[in-house]
Amino acid sequence: RARVARDANRAIDVPDDALEALAWLYGAKHLQKALEVIQAGRVRRVVAETSGRSMYAVHGSGAHEKSPYLCFPAHFCSCRSFFWECVNRGEALACKHQLAAKLASVLRCAKTTTVDDVLLGNMMMKSFEDDPM
Repeated sequence: RARVARDANRAIDVPDDALEALAWLYGAKHLQKALEVIQAGRVRRVVAETSGRSMYAVHGSGAHEKSPYLCFPAHFCSCRSFFWECVNRGEALACKHQLAAKLASVLRCAKTTTVDDVLLGNMMMKSFEDDPM
């Protein structure tokens, strides 16, 4: 069983069978890292006020990661691991940031920030401008 902190007052138990299934699908290493990201409170859901569009800003666990990765859990993450392991080599279903965002969404433990639609768009554009690829 894993306990994921939802907030200071409440923790969520994740059943062993769910953890085993997730480890089989995504790999035990990815699952462990994703749970660590969630437990550290590094997953934030960003919602546009008018349109209701949303994305996730996920800070990884590395000390070199200054800004969060732009993450759409089912489709995209701006980290290099997503492009290398998921897109190029096809070895993973998702990177740890996507998995963390998916789990945080299901467990309802992501912090939510509401922003103006223009600001959400600017956040997305900045993510691509910062990428040296």
